[in-house]
Amino acid sequence: MLSRRERYDIDVNKPEKQEAEDRVHNWNEVYESYTPEMAVLEAQRCLLCEHAPCMQACPLHNDIPGAFFLLGEGDLVGAAEMFLETSNMPDVCGRICPQEKLCEGSCVVGARKSPVTIGKLEAFVVDHVRARGASLLSSAPDPRGLPSRKNSPSVGTTRSSTTHGPLPAAC
Repeated sequence: MLSRRERYDIDVNKPEKQEAEDRVHNWNEVYESYTPEMAVLEAQRCLLCEHAPCMQACPLHNDIPGAFFLLGEGDLVGAAEMFLETSNMPDVCGRICPQEKLCEGSCVVGARKSPVTIGKLEAFVVDHVRARGASLLSSAPDPRGLPSRKNSPSVGTTRSSTTHGPLPAAC
């Protein structure tokens, strides 16, 4: 496992930006997707802080250090499942949530360098795992003792709580 100094010394690793001439002819995202190797390297920039200010700043309280530890070890499915434990749509939240003001804005690495690209990694890991057809949130018991989404009690919702804009989507 990398030391915090080694993690801090890793430079920011952002995917390439699509050229404007190409963007006007397609609906693809502005930034190209990470490769799994790039995502692992970017996740390793996370210092895995005990006090996790990124997690505290997240409205969903995603376990960002935990997911990035798994991603840094190459466990993309585990990282995706970690994000899915607190969000129904981590791939959407990774794109539309204002990370620069919330989790990335409170990232300790961001005090002197570019913060870890939390939103882009969150979207990538879920997109990547789903594209490969892996089943997420398996029914196997969690080795850490965390409850499984499939085993959690159902919560009744009313029509008004699910049909009025993006806020009830819990993103």
